[in-house]
Amino acid sequence: MFDTSSWRQDYRIRYTHKLQLNLLIW
Repeated sequence: MFDTSSWRQDYRIRYTHKLQLNLLIW
């Protein structure tokens, strides 16, 4: 069975990490 909660959490972590990288670039 596919766990949507864990996937969503992982996606959120990746998204926030990407935002942090963008802030570092700026």
